[in-house]
Parts: sequence; structure tokens; C-alpha cells
Amino acid sequence: MRRFALLAACLIGPVLPAFGQSCSVVSTPLSFPAYHAFSGHPSNATADVTVTCTGLLFVGASYSVQLGGGQSGSIPSRKMRQASSGSELGYQVYTQSGQVWGNGVQGSTLQGSFLLGLLTRSRVHPISATIPAGQQVNAGAYSDAVTMTVIW
Repeated sequence: MRRFALLAACLIGPVLPAFGQSCSVVSTPLSFPAYHAFSGHPSNATADVTVTCTGLLFVGASYSVQLGGGQSGSIPSRKMRQASSGSELGYQVYTQSGQVWGNGVQGSTLQGSFLLGLLTRSRVHPISATIPAGQQVNAGAYSDAVTMTVIW
């Protein structure tokens, strides 16, 4: 009878979300092709966001990845800035389902889970971004720095 109780405890024990788990998030660069203000066409780009979780054992470990507003501080109206002039160029980042990627309050988050895993598991989330047509801005390089936060 004692052996059965020990075996049952071992089988029930690993149903914890994770043991010693840590997660990280990285992205390939999101680089737009040249934007032509008078073309009447948006400029589109894609990238991959990879979430990697490491732990001894995970069963049903879930995560979400939030994206901040960048230099503009606003998720609904993200803007890249030209360093030399301060000119701004609006853009938006989208999840694979086409929703604005944000923090869960403004825009949706990237979400996923690892049903069962040992040591290290990774998942890739494709994202897209658009610079809307019709913005008249100075020629030159524009950039933004946004923060990705993974919550597990």
C-alpha cells in the first residue's frame, strides 16, 4: 500500500505550472523597405518574435508578451523619429491574427503555452508592421525603440 501512495504522489506532483522556470524574448529586426510619401502605398515589414522558456519541467506553462508604445509612449499611435530633424513617421505593429500588438489594455498580447517540456522550449510568433500611406515627412532614417516584456 505504501508503494501505491508514493507512486500516486509522484504522478500528481509534476502537475505544477513550472519548476525553476525562466523565460526570455527576442525579435529579429523589424526593418521597413524605403517609404515613399507620394506613392499612395503603405510600407510593410515582418519579423519573428521568439519566446524561450527554460526550466527543469513544465506542464501547462503559459506566457504572454507585451509591446510598449516606444518613443511616442502611445500604443495606438506609435511613431518612429528622425534623429536629425525630430520629424515623426507613424507606424503600427500587429500580431499574426492582425490585432494591434500592445500591453493587453491597449492592443492585444502575444500568448502561448508549453503543454509539456523539459529543460528548454521555444516558440516563434510571426509579427507584421505597417507605415500607413500619405504621411509627408523628411527623407532620411527613422527609428523607434520599443520594449518587449514576457510574463510567465
